[in-house]
Amino acid sequence: MLRLAATRHQAFGSKLRFNRLVRRLVDSPAALEIANLLPEGNERSNALQQIGWRWGRSDPKAAAEYFFNNPSSNDSYNNSLMNVLHNWANNDPQEVLAW
Repeated sequence: MLRLAATRHQAFGSKLRFNRLVRRLVDSPAALEIANLLPEGNERSNALQQIGWRWGRSDPKAAAEYFFNNPSSNDSYNNSLMNVLHNWANNDPQEVLAW
């Protein structure tokens, strides 16, 4: 299903529908799988940052651990980790320090 979603995105260029799919899966590792199927570039970076932002709001520890333990050669994961940590620190600074 994930590859099919990425293929449909590439074939039809339906950025809006593809982004809606990613948003629906944002609290799930499946969203990361879909985002990682995208070619390097702004769209992939935006998807990863959106996933980090939303996942970080629902489960900041899990999101931070994922982005910290799965570094990438590009800035997408670093930016996502920074977003997660920033939002988490604003909401619960003591828990971030303990992490």
